[in-house]
Amino acid sequence: MSAICLMACVPETTRVPAPTQGSPERSPKVATAAVAEATYRSYIEALNSDRATTNHTFEADQYLTGSALEGERLSRLQFEREGIRLDGAIRLDSLTPVRSDTSSLLGYVCLDVSETRVLDETETDVTPPDRTPVVGLEVMFLISGDTALISESKAKDGVCS
Repeated sequence: MSAICLMACVPETTRVPAPTQGSPERSPKVATAAVAEATYRSYIEALNSDRATTNHTFEADQYLTGSALEGERLSRLQFEREGIRLDGAIRLDSLTPVRSDTSSLLGYVCLDVSETRVLDETETDVTPPDRTPVVGLEVMFLISGDTALISESKAKDGVCS
């Protein structure tokens, strides 16, 4: 589980269907944003599914690359050492594109973490009492056609209302 989600409360690559006959073509920026959002939704769903089972099969490299992948791996090791874990489901509240081109998208992601708790090794709730119900992230996606990988992710205050 991403350090950002645990501490602040962070893709099998997703395909977006091609326009059907008679439907308007989407602009490249709209298509890029749709691919990024679908990827992030799949990533969060996979994390939620993995947390809900004892048979952990989440493969971060299906969704992440670069510093996002390295951060995920280091965070998991740190949380194991500290005996903490996230309980409950995270929801993608919104993804707002900041800038994009045909090969990348930088966006602000707002995650609803209100239904999650941080638990220690004794199952004691150690969720920070002042944690906000929605966490903001700045996320970089690398786009290739109709697939995307999350390459960077960092906490970003003030991007979620």
